[in-house]
Amino acid sequence: MIAQSGPQDADPVPSGQTRGLPVGRAPLSSLGIPFGLSGLAGTWTMAGDTLGTPALIGDVLWFVALAAWTGVIGNYLLRSRNRGGGIRADLDHPVQGAFATLAPSVGC
Repeated sequence: MIAQSGPQDADPVPSGQTRGLPVGRAPLSSLGIPFGLSGLAGTWTMAGDTLGTPALIGDVLWFVALAAWTGVIGNYLLRSRNRGGGIRADLDHPVQGAFATLAPSVGC
């Protein structure tokens, strides 16, 4: 008789580890999410002014961008604190450092 493997056998967790949220550092490039949402909200707001599209769409997108900005910044700061501060190293990084400029441009 062939033993059937179930979902419990598919991805065993090594001893001493638990499943849950990833424990790695959040990259600064995550700030691209609220930056893109802000651009989309701005486009819908301008379309409402010039083309007569419903203003509610732009307003909702601004709220979503604000929620995303708050969530991404909070996640980055929380993970940075829990994983040993490396914020300065991220700012000095040749790729990640450029994304730090998105934080104030989205938050304004």
